[in-house]
Amino acid sequence: MNFRTEVEIPRPQSQFDYSSGLLTLGSCFADEIGTKLADHLFLCVSNPFGTVFNPLAIAALLDRAVEQTRFEEGEFFWHLELWRHNLVHSSLASTTLETSLENANKSLAQLRDKLAESQLLIISLGSAWVYEIQDSKEVVGHNHKRPLKDFQKRLLQPQEIASKLKTTFNRLLANSPQLKVCLTVSPVRHLKDGLHENNLSKASLLLAADRLAQSSPNIEYFPAYEILNDELRDYRFYANDLAHPSSEAVQFIWEHFLKAYLSKSDWSLFEEIRTLQNSLAHSPTHPETKANRQFHRKLLEQIESLSNRGLDTDPLLEKWNNLS
Repeated sequence: MNFRTEVEIPRPQSQFDYSSGLLTLGSCFADEIGTKLADHLFLCVSNPFGTVFNPLAIAALLDRAVEQTRFEEGEFFWHLELWRHNLVHSSLASTTLETSLENANKSLAQLRDKLAESQLLIISLGSAWVYEIQDSKEVVGHNHKRPLKDFQKRLLQPQEIASKLKTTFNRLLANSPQLKVCLTVSPVRHLKDGLHENNLSKASLLLAADRLAQSSPNIEYFPAYEILNDELRDYRFYANDLAHPSSEAVQFIWEHFLKAYLSKSDWSLFEEIRTLQNSLAHSPTHPETKANRQFHRKLLEQIESLSNRGLDTDPLLEKWNNLS
């Protein structure tokens, strides 16, 4: 008997390997996948501006990178003792305007440079609910805990999302023709909006993502949302907040993503790194023993072997040092 409905994942037009540049943008699910890619030594950068949930804010950041539109002092505002920007996560805010401006422009340069060298851009769309500033009608990426009376909350329609992202992608692909875009809808539930409102939001994102994937061979859709909601389909695959996927669910989706997108030529290298990561995560019970010292030395030899093959092994060396 089969106790679950398996989600069919179409084979992508192109796959990545350990020489490919990778970039993830969007919701906290983009951070989850990006962290796993980086942990396994892929050339991945995740969310230079911090998490961004709505597609218009993602498009605005990509537009700035392509057009090389630097941030200016007049775009920042003082709120809750920090200088902030409507598109930039508060983790980049500072008590001085100069530092906030510098942080934003450094992230912009990082995004621009990574787009130029990447083969795959993974975008996780989080929510179609947006907040517009009442006076200017500007859609913000973050409201930074400002009074809700300053904003108008509205639901983006699929056509608006698809039209804006299509314009952005056309401009982006003209500058970086080697780039492929992988769209996904985050399986994270935005319960603060309400269950019905969350479902409306995800529906808009799903329809928009489908339109975009149908519009160009350079844009594809990966069904992360469907894997959690239709294949796993159980509250035990959610974290305690019942909104975010559990670590087991993220791992399950991650493995599906790799099976689809990782080139077979680098599977053995990936397995070697994964095995090494598992060994580094194991804390020795008796670190003073000869056997443990030999094991410790063997791990270092494996790390050096990866380094000699051109991989950046600094994250592994840091973990190895922590075992000492």
